[in-house]
Amino acid sequence: MKCGVGDYTALLIDKISSFTEVKTALITNNIAQGINEDYNFEIFPIVKNWNMLDVFNIQKTIKLWKPDLVHIQYPAKGYGRKIAVHFLPMILQLKKVPVVQTWHEPLRWKGCFRYLPNIFARGTLIVVEPNYIDLIPFWFQWIVKFKHLHFIPVASSIPFVSINMSELTMLRSKFDGLTHNIIAYFGFVSPAKGIEYIFQIANPEIDRIVLICELNPNNSYHKYILNIINQKPWAGKVFVTGFLNDKEVGGILSSVDAVVFPFVKGLSSRNTSFLAAKIQGSFILTTSKKQCGYNIEENVYYSYPGDITDMKKSLRLYSGKHILPQLDHSYNWDYIADKHLSIYRNLLSNISNSE
Repeated sequence: MKCGVGDYTALLIDKISSFTEVKTALITNNIAQGINEDYNFEIFPIVKNWNMLDVFNIQKTIKLWKPDLVHIQYPAKGYGRKIAVHFLPMILQLKKVPVVQTWHEPLRWKGCFRYLPNIFARGTLIVVEPNYIDLIPFWFQWIVKFKHLHFIPVASSIPFVSINMSELTMLRSKFDGLTHNIIAYFGFVSPAKGIEYIFQIANPEIDRIVLICELNPNNSYHKYILNIINQKPWAGKVFVTGFLNDKEVGGILSSVDAVVFPFVKGLSSRNTSFLAAKIQGSFILTTSKKQCGYNIEENVYYSYPGDITDMKKSLRLYSGKHILPQLDHSYNWDYIADKHLSIYRNLLSNISNSE
């Protein structure tokens, strides 16, 4: 299933399951495909619609499996706007099952109401933004402060991919990149990503654009991007790859001259597409309200959101630079899994001591 939180969950549970003292299981949609038989955990693809009936079926499965705790990820594309899954922590609490929740996105005004059942359930809350409290509506901040709040960063869902010269030549020729610069974007497509700005930043005379994503003509924003692609001056100069596996994505990100993320509101620490490009070492142009200019250690140029002139200038100046970064230890799955296990142990120890 194509979902950033889904990718995160798959990588997290796979890494946690590698610890010999831990036994894990995953509850997910019944449409889950591509299950790796080598995974060291059980999989229960029992959910149909994430409605209340499914929630009770989840609770029954949990009762049969008898875990020490349950960890729920929010939000996920599969949930849609279903409210039932937000009551699951309270239902499990009534059954005396310890619950950990991860909230991957700062809540907006409307989203706060959907998360009220989550917040009133006891248990531990993990967030992936270091300043999460400051990013949510003020009236919700005081409620969240009463939770046992932990920050754990995200890491790239795409592995580092090393390519040789022949592979580099093959990949670049695929996108007309032997005689042109290749500018890439990777990730989901929504208005907040600012993808339309890429066509203003790049030069159709010397650049070719690779969009590592899917574009659905039935989506109004996607249709808008497709119209730009199919008209002059970009007609025939843009490649849309569709959905690719992680190694294919890593290979392309390693071979391009620049990866551009013109986020409308600026880069966030939860933008795993940025991290995926960063570990490949290609030059990255992105936006930020906190950082500015070129960081040579990261090989990243930070422009203020919407500053097309600065982004055009920096793209011409730094495009083609390739520097493998020395990533902070917190941006790897071993560290992230270890932090989770520490939280699990502390939670269960506290429960045991209180009994």
